[in-house]
Amino acid sequence: MTHTAGLRDTILTMHETTILCFGDSNTFGQRPDTNARYDESVRWPRRLGALLADEARQYYVIEEGLGGRRTDLDHPDLAKPSRNGWTYFPPCLASHQPDIAIIMLGTNDAQICHQRPVEAIVTALARYVTYCHESDVTPLLVAPLIPDPTGLFNEAIVPRSAWHFDDTAVATLAALPEKIRTYAAKHGVAFFDANTYAEAGVDGLHWTAAGHERFARAIAQMIREIA
Repeated sequence: MTHTAGLRDTILTMHETTILCFGDSNTFGQRPDTNARYDESVRWPRRLGALLADEARQYYVIEEGLGGRRTDLDHPDLAKPSRNGWTYFPPCLASHQPDIAIIMLGTNDAQICHQRPVEAIVTALARYVTYCHESDVTPLLVAPLIPDPTGLFNEAIVPRSAWHFDDTAVATLAALPEKIRTYAAKHGVAFFDANTYAEAGVDGLHWTAAGHERFARAIAQMIREIA
């Protein structure tokens, strides 16, 4: 075997499985107790990368979380045009060319300004799945954490005038995981429920550090199974 051929075979066997983590503030790593971001030692996409780093198979994990991101709705604040996830998703896939796309969206669709029905949220997520299939990417749909009203509606943490959610929104998000599960089962799409492992912090919406860790460990195991 020539040196060139040996190098070529080595490169082929070292092919990375690229994983795109596409979501909102809980993929971004927003803290529940301050208006700050968890550092890379806590955020679940970075922990996922660290947990998979010692595998015989090579993995490359990409963080694509953005606070306030919707599925395919525009943010009512014109100063935040980038919150429509759908407008960014196709070029994001073209740029990163992932093998697997972990998609966790839907929470912000239920905000008071939209009050989107749960069925419409699932329909929007289905567009992502279709595009993944057309792009030869394996989608993994993650049902987002159901907010905890105790923290979400605590005026000592967030003034009522700044609330983005109400009881209707919480009811929608409580129904969302099972609706996504049903869609995923019907269409043969990988599914994961964040509610099994993550937990909300004091604001009732954003994950605790422990929740990031548990979720990262569980999703790492699922990645090993589907990669």
